[in-house]
Amino acid sequence: MAETAATPRTRMSADERREQLVDIAFGAFAVKGFHGTSTEPIAREAGISHAYLFRVFPTKKDLFVACGVRASKRILAVFRDAAAAYDRGETAEQDGVLGAMGAAYRDLLADREILMMQMQVWVASASDEDVREMGRQTYMEAIKEIQRLSGADPQTLHAFMAEGMLLSVAASMELAALAEVEPLIPVLLPHMFDNNR
Repeated sequence: MAETAATPRTRMSADERREQLVDIAFGAFAVKGFHGTSTEPIAREAGISHAYLFRVFPTKKDLFVACGVRASKRILAVFRDAAAAYDRGETAEQDGVLGAMGAAYRDLLADREILMMQMQVWVASASDEDVREMGRQTYMEAIKEIQRLSGADPQTLHAFMAEGMLLSVAASMELAALAEVEPLIPVLLPHMFDNNR
């Protein structure tokens, strides 16, 4: 009988394994939240033992926090890219760099997974001190970066953040779908009904 050479398996580095687990867990946490998500299916999908998952992330909370940080980094990247595009003259946003960042955030809200993960961080922050600390840090980082990129004064920054929160809540509940039966929806969410944006 002829011997066949076994295909060598390439081992993931610790960083690659962490990224793989966050990739898988992100969607699970986004849908079911911190308390509703089991880590066993995450380990199975990654092709590792449940015990090994906990060697990479000592607790489920550590994995959830890593997913929350990833969501925040994605949002920050969208703001930075929008500001850079505005500075290069690639967008014709009438409301300046803040307008460009706002438009980019509205586009990002169509990504249900990012939106839901962001919401799950806020929900878990209400009952868990460690998640709350991560949520505070990433939220404040976003506010400081928006201010740095735009040079917005405190009142303008406040209005921008308030509208962002309104848009996040509206997107999570898909309020725009009620516009035909609820005349206040276009009043509250004018940017969602402006075809020029």
